[in-house]
Amino acid sequence: MDTKIIKHSRQVASVAVYLASVINMSEKEKGLVLAAGLFHDLARKEPEHDKAGAAILEELGFSEVAKIVINHMDIKLDENDDKVDTSKAMVEVFIAASHLFVSIFLKSMHQK
Repeated sequence: MDTKIIKHSRQVASVAVYLASVINMSEKEKGLVLAAGLFHDLARKEPEHDKAGAAILEELGFSEVAKIVINHMDIKLDENDDKVDTSKAMVEVFIAASHLFVSIFLKSMHQK
């Protein structure tokens, strides 16, 4: 994996775990946030990298992480659906928000 992708993934994971800590997520949920942050761009150089990365993780037995990775580019929450797993949804939002934060931050640093 490209060193830029590794660095980016570490930054996303760090921000996501921080956000999870701020709202007092459980240690299990923080572990899931960490894993998803680290592996969200596992297949970054593949077309539809979110689906490709999730397939790899699923094949390796990491289905909970795969479910987050597959959604990190396109989160759909139906607020009227009472079956939404709010913990899982929050993890997905944290990964996406952290991804966006790191991207914006790095872009601003390169402009200086």
